[in-house]
This record gives sequence, C-alpha cells and structure tokens, in this order.
Amino acid sequence: MIEARKVLLYAREPEASAQLWQLRSSAKERGWQVIEEFAEAVPTGTKRTRPEFRRLLETVSSGQLAGGVLLVPSLSTLFDSLSQLIRTADDLRIRSVALVTLAKPTEIDEGYAISVRALVQFQQDLKGSRIREGLAESRRKGKRATGRPCVEIPIDRALALLAEGNGLRATARLLGVAPSRLHRKLKAADAQVGAE
Repeated sequence: MIEARKVLLYAREPEASAQLWQLRSSAKERGWQVIEEFAEAVPTGTKRTRPEFRRLLETVSSGQLAGGVLLVPSLSTLFDSLSQLIRTADDLRIRSVALVTLAKPTEIDEGYAISVRALVQFQQDLKGSRIREGLAESRRKGKRATGRPCVEIPIDRALALLAEGNGLRATARLLGVAPSRLHRKLKAADAQVGAE
C-alpha cells in the first residue's frame, strides 16, 4: 500500500479561513494527508512577529515532514522578504520538503530550482499584499484610502494667474496640480457658469 504524502498547510490573515479551505481541498484532490494546519493572525505584508510561522518551522525542523509538502496559497503568504524566502527554501530543501503554492501554480520541488519568474511573481505578490494591508489599515483608522491625496484647485486663484499672463502649464505648476486636471476643472467651471 502506498502511503499518502504528508502535508502542512499555512494560511495568513486577512483571509486565513478561506485560504485553509482552498488548501484542504487541494490537498484532498492530490491525495495528500494533512498532518497540521497553521493559521497566522498577523496579516500578509507586515513585518510583525509570526508565532505560527515559527511553529511551522519548528515542525519542519523536527523531521516529521521529511519527503512531504508545505502547501501555501502563495509565496507572499509565507514569506515577508526575498531573503527570508531563500533562507527558508534552503532549510526545506535540506529537510526534503517540497514547497507548493496554489496561486499561479508555482511548485518549488525538492531540487529547489527557483525560477526568476517565480521570484518576480513573489515580489509582485508581496508588494500587492503590503499595499492592500496599508489601505486596510488606513480604512480602519478612518483615513482616505485611495491613491494620491486630492488637492483642491482654487478656481479664482487659477483664473487670476491665467489673467496675469501665465500659461496653463505654468499656472498648474504654481498650484501644484497636473495641467490636464486644471484644464478639466476650468472647463467644468466654464460649463457651470454657462449653465447659470
């Protein structure tokens, strides 16, 4: 009888429960035996201490998973930096543990031929995770959580600068806004005056 491949699952907030469900389903489809699940309460993209990650590494170090698999939603869920990925991947290789991700099927097998494409994808995922976490934190604090701050354009001041002989670009530069945005604002103000 062939023994099922042992697997550890690792998920991380903000969607740990949904991630674990996907990981369990994937492990079941592949016929793998889940021996332990780790659900991190610390969100992806943060540099805080992660007790579940530390516990996961201790489990791997104990040798319980030799020849097994560590299954994660994406590399950015498990790692916070490229150097951490390389160090941990080396540890996993030494202990004969394969690292498999669900996102953008990346399998870093026992040979650990980490492709440049996988590393680039990791960096992009990590950056996206940090941006999403920053936006969520801003929303929690009640701050505006979209792109650049919106600078209000004082139409009266813009018209005065234009009347002084400044061009559209020079006026926009003096007001600290993009010329296209100033142009749209002036056009809207002109349409509003025409409608009155």
